[in-house]
Amino acid sequence: MRKRFKQTPFRAPGFTLVEMLVAMGVSSVVGLVLFAVLQAASVLLAKNTGINMTHGNARLGNEKLLALVHSAVASPVLVDSSLNPVSGDGPAAGITFLHLASSLTYTNVNNVGASATSMILRRAAGMPAPQPGDVLIMVGTDNVSFAITNIIGLQANIAAVTAINSTDYTISFTNAIGTYCSPPATSGVVLIAAARLFLLNKTACVAAQKASVVENGITLIRSELRFANNAATYNASNRATYQVLAELVQTGGAQPLPFRYTTTDRRWVDVDLRVESPNYNQRKLGTTNTFFDLKESIAYRSAVIVQTTQ
Repeated sequence: MRKRFKQTPFRAPGFTLVEMLVAMGVSSVVGLVLFAVLQAASVLLAKNTGINMTHGNARLGNEKLLALVHSAVASPVLVDSSLNPVSGDGPAAGITFLHLASSLTYTNVNNVGASATSMILRRAAGMPAPQPGDVLIMVGTDNVSFAITNIIGLQANIAAVTAINSTDYTISFTNAIGTYCSPPATSGVVLIAAARLFLLNKTACVAAQKASVVENGITLIRSELRFANNAATYNASNRATYQVLAELVQTGGAQPLPFRYTTTDRRWVDVDLRVESPNYNQRKLGTTNTFFDLKESIAYRSAVIVQTTQ
């Protein structure tokens, strides 16, 4: 008996077109979801890094500013971006203030008459050299000059300095030194040789504008909070004359004016800084997320002199 077998059609192993389309669709959806997650994670990482860097910059700038104002020997003077004094209580672009160049005293080499416009100042090894813009003062009833002259105080701005050697310097003043004495003197010796004198440095912190840009439809003023160790030689176009404490930004078209006084005794200077991390803002990841608003009141701790102008 002959048996007949039913032959089935041959099929090569693999997927059908429909199966391939379904698999590709599922893979595309999963890939898009993973890409969206990775992109969101990278954006958040950049934003968080920007925020952390901004807060770090703000803290460093704030700590430096605190130390500088605390060491001031008189209330800071409000100034504009060119370090010219501003009347009233602000707001202002910056402040200038005085602090002791050294806790040790300087001495004058020779007797100084009331009509003199210069004198020779001597420093000990390691003490800062005098520089234009510094303030020379004499205070304290234990000073030998008080016992010989009728001068009970001296406060004079130094106009020019010429080095004689490593310890002696000729310092010059705009007017006769007698006019800077208390009480003012027109004749006689106002400082005897070896009188003990203090030297004050005039320094400055100022918010200086760099550029105005538009980001996400918002006009931003990019600025720097700068510290000038010598306010007399500060030059906005010379980076060597200052150091940057923090990067600042201000919305709108106005120049940042972070300093003001709100108390009549001027023991506290109010500071309002908006610090940013510009390297991360340039990625256009949402600029408002990298700003840090710093508002505080800082008191100076000393009261060596009383100044009305600088």
